[in-house]
Formats: sequence, C-alpha cells, structure tokens
Amino acid sequence: MTIKTDDYKSLGVLQLLKRGIDFRFKKTWLIAILFLPFVLFGGSVLASILAGVRPMDLSVESNPPYALIAFFVILFTAGPLQEEFGRRGYALPQLQSRFNALTSGVILGFFWWLWHLPAVFIPGRFMADNLVVFLSLLVVITLASILFTWIYNNTNSSILAAMLTHTSLNWSIWLAMPDMKMDLPTSGFVIVFLAIAVLVIVRVWGATHLSREEK
Repeated sequence: MTIKTDDYKSLGVLQLLKRGIDFRFKKTWLIAILFLPFVLFGGSVLASILAGVRPMDLSVESNPPYALIAFFVILFTAGPLQEEFGRRGYALPQLQSRFNALTSGVILGFFWWLWHLPAVFIPGRFMADNLVVFLSLLVVITLASILFTWIYNNTNSSILAAMLTHTSLNWSIWLAMPDMKMDLPTSGFVIVFLAIAVLVIVRVWGATHLSREEK
C-alpha cells in the first residue's frame, strides 16, 4: 500500500498531538516542572517586596480554591495548550537538529519574547506597560526558554511537560503579582534568580544537550 504525502502529514500531526499527553518521563521531574518556576518567580517577587520595590499582595492566596482552579484555567486558555505544540513540540526539535541545546533555547527565547510584542500596545493586557520593561523581559524570557529546554530534554521530549511548566510559570507570576504588572526593579530580581538557575543547569548538565542523555 502506498502512503500519500498527505497521509504522512496526518501521521505527523497525530504523533505531535500524542506527545501532548506523553507522561513517560521520570516523575521526579514534576518537582522541577511544578515548583521550580514558583521558587524562581515567587522568590524574585518576594525579594522585590522585601527591598521595598512593590507592596505585598496576598489577594489570590486568600482564596485557595480560586487559586487552584486558576491553574487549570491558565493551562487550557492562557497560552500553554495553544503555544507549546508549536514552540517546544515543533520549533525546538528543529533548532536542536542544527544547534546545541543552549543556543536553541536562546534562539527560541528571542522569538517567544517577540511573540508578545503586539500585546505591549494593548493597554492593560500584558505585564510590561512600557518599552523598557518589555526589553528587560527579553532577558527574562530567554532565560526561561533555556529552563524549558532543559526540562523538555530530560522528560523524553514531552510536550505535556512543557505545557505544565508553562502553566506553572504563568500561575506563579499571577500568584506573586495578581496585577500582572512587572516593573523594572522586579524584572531585575527575576533575571538574577533565573540566571543563577541557568548557570547551575549549564554547569551540571552541559550546554550541548542540557541533559545527561544525548538527543
């Protein structure tokens, strides 16, 4: 039986979708997936609060059921489900076929940051309300992209892992900053926290694969 080109495309799409429910990775990675973004972003905002840069806002934490439900709302409606099939599911493997894992994460991070550019011009719709803060988010998002690449490469290339990490990241930001308004000093703290994490990852896992197993 001859398989037509369109059939190959359909098989490729099905394989991509299956990776969106791929739980075949070591469950210890759920610690990094679910808690590391909270530690990094929550810790950054806490440092900003302690430094007197922004006031503490516990309005979300005061309603735990609302906060818990929001995790799933974010997963299905706020980017992770819609974006990760293209970003980590398709683009990252293509990049890693040409560049090492660290470089691939940086390149993808740039385009991930650029993806948010139109939102800057919609008042109240994005966490950066001025161009300077948006430019600082280039560093934040690029570092986060390297973090995502590390998790993706160590979870059997699971798109589900990428979606959950993306959800945890967005959820953590919302818990720490319910107004979703990033200021320049706070973004500086985020950069420091993320940079430390990335330096440790690159040192331990190596820039070539960001994993102890070759891709």
